[in-house]
Amino acid sequence: MGQSISFVIIGINIILKFTILYMVIAIGEETASQQKATVTRGVFLAQFANTGFVILLVNANLTEHVPHEITKHFKGPFYDYMPMWFIDVGLKIQLAMFINMIMPLIGIVITFTVPLIKRKIDNRNTDDPYVTRSTTLQWYKFFNGPGEYMIHFKYSDCLNVCFVCLLYGLAIPLLFPIAAITLKLQQFGEKIAVAWVARLPPAMDNSLNNNALNMVSFAPLFLLMNGFWFVDNKTIFSNVWFYRMKITENMKSGHYFNGFVVNQATPLLLFAVFSWVLRIITAIIPEEELARLGFSLNQEDISVDEDLPNFFEALKLKHADLILSEYHNIKNRFGLEIEDAEVIAKLEKVQVPEKTIQGTPWYSVLANLDYCERFVYINPSVKDRKEFIKDANPDNVIQSDFVVLLLNLSAIPDEIVQQFHNGISGPDFQEEFLEAVKRYRKKFERRFGMKWEYQNKTNVKRYLAFKRKRQGQMLNPSYQVGK
Repeated sequence: MGQSISFVIIGINIILKFTILYMVIAIGEETASQQKATVTRGVFLAQFANTGFVILLVNANLTEHVPHEITKHFKGPFYDYMPMWFIDVGLKIQLAMFINMIMPLIGIVITFTVPLIKRKIDNRNTDDPYVTRSTTLQWYKFFNGPGEYMIHFKYSDCLNVCFVCLLYGLAIPLLFPIAAITLKLQQFGEKIAVAWVARLPPAMDNSLNNNALNMVSFAPLFLLMNGFWFVDNKTIFSNVWFYRMKITENMKSGHYFNGFVVNQATPLLLFAVFSWVLRIITAIIPEEELARLGFSLNQEDISVDEDLPNFFEALKLKHADLILSEYHNIKNRFGLEIEDAEVIAKLEKVQVPEKTIQGTPWYSVLANLDYCERFVYINPSVKDRKEFIKDANPDNVIQSDFVVLLLNLSAIPDEIVQQFHNGISGPDFQEEFLEAVKRYRKKFERRFGMKWEYQNKTNVKRYLAFKRKRQGQMLNPSYQVGK
C-alpha cells in the first residue's frame, strides 16, 4: 500500500469519531457535559491507538524480549528504531500528521459549503427564505439554521496531535513544528466556525475541560518513556550491529533493559520514574492531605477583588425575561410557583446593565440549547410561539409547558401528580390540571385552618419557625418520632 496507509489512517479516524459518538449517545450519560467528555475520551483513545500504536505494533518484532508467550506473536520487520524504520514507518507517521495538519483548512471549506448546500436543497435553489420544503420548524432549522459545534471532536483532535507528537517527537523532531502548525490552524478554523457558522455551544459544566486536562497530563510520560528507549538505541548511538543470517531478514537490535546504566538516556529514565511515582502518590493521597503537607500550588485561598457587579446588576434583560416569562406562564396556567418569589422580585427590577454576564447565567436544563432542541421546547418569551408549533393537541403550547412541569415535579404535590400519571390525557389537560390544583388548595385550607398562599415573607417566617421548633423537639431525648 506504500504511503497510502497515511490516508487510510486519517479516514479510519473520521469513521471512528462518528461511530463512538453514536455509541455513547446510545449508552447515555446523566448530563450533556458528561456525554461530551465520554465522547472526547473514547474518540481520542481510538484515534491515538490508530495513529500512534497500530502502525508501530504491526511493524514491530518483539521476539527478542520477554515474556515470549506474548512477544512471539509480534513478528514485524523491525526489532528497534532502525534507520530503515524511519524511512518506512516513521515517514508514514510523519505523512499522516502532515495530512492531519491540513484537515483544519479542509474543515473551514466544509463548514461553509455544507450549510449552503442544505439551504439550496430546502429552498429549491431559489435563494428565497420564504420558499421551503420543510414541513416542521425542526426541519427548517436543520436545513437553514447553524450546525452544532462539535466541541468534543475538537478536544479529541488536539489531544491526538499532542500525544502522537510527544510519543515520537524525540525520534522525529519534525513532528513538533507540524503539531504547532496544526494546533494554530485548528484555532484559526474554530474561530471562524464559532463566529460565522456554528451556533452558540450549550451551557456546560467544567467536566469536559477537566477531563481533557487530566488526559493531556499523561502526554509527557509518553515523551519520557519512548524517548528513553529511542535515545538508548544501541545501533544508532553505540554503533552496535549484528550479522544477518538471511538477506531477507532485518538486523536484530540487541536492545534490552538490563538494569540501571548511566548513559545519554539516563536523565529521561530518571524523569520517567519520578513522574510515575509522583502520579501514583497524588492518586493515592487525598488532595487535602497533600495541601496540608505543602505539596500544592497554593496552600490557602487567595481573595481577589475582581471588581464585579452584583449578579442582578450584570444580568441581561433577555436572560431575566426567560425566567420571568416561564414563571408567570406556569403560575397563570397551572397555578404553580416554580421559582423563588424573592428571586422573581429582583428579576422584575433588572435594568440595562453596564457590565454584562457573558454566556448563560443559569445552571438550568432549559438554559442548554441542546436540551431545548431535544425537548422541542419554546420559551413563552418568544412572540407568537403558537405559530411555531404544530401539534395534534389544540392547545399547541402544552408540549412546552409539559416539559417545564416534568422538570419541576418537586414543586407539584404528589396527590396532583398521581391524577395525571398517564401524562397529557387530552385537549383539556391545562384546565383539568388547574382544577386539580384548586381542589388541593381547598383541601389544604380545610385541613390546616389557614388560607393557602403563594410564597411571601409571612409564610416563609412561619415555615422557618416551624422548622426550628421541630429541630428542637428532635434534639430533646424524650421526643418520640411521629409525635
